[in-house]
Amino acid sequence: MEVEGSGIFTHAAYASLNLVITHYHTVANCRPMSEKFIKLLLVEDNSGDVRLLREMLNEQVPGKFALTDVGRMSEAESHLASNAADIILLDLGLPDAQGLEAMRRAHEAAPRVPLVVLTGCNDELLADRALQEGAQDFLVKGQI
Repeated sequence: MEVEGSGIFTHAAYASLNLVITHYHTVANCRPMSEKFIKLLLVEDNSGDVRLLREMLNEQVPGKFALTDVGRMSEAESHLASNAADIILLDLGLPDAQGLEAMRRAHEAAPRVPLVVLTGCNDELLADRALQEGAQDFLVKGQI
């Protein structure tokens, strides 16, 4: 499914993301009942991708997450300075941060939060470096 010329989130990409969410949900079960939803921070500047991911999450895990989306790395840093996140979903092609710089900034803002990279760039070297630097997964929109 393609939205407004954006990347495609396929079932395989969603399955990978679902593994991260499922792993976190297992850990979250140790929390008090009032805190059992997963706080996702989506850092994505493409409104079509944001909408599509929100719809997919609502279908797969309804009522199990709170999704906050921001379109710039600076907004993500501000959000993380005053709000908790359980998982960060990060596009590497943002207006104010590109590639591994975006990942490093997200990791610096929230060093203990799992990070899943979402990108339209199919670059194996970049994927390997992102994983070496701490990303939990590297998902290529449109090719997974």
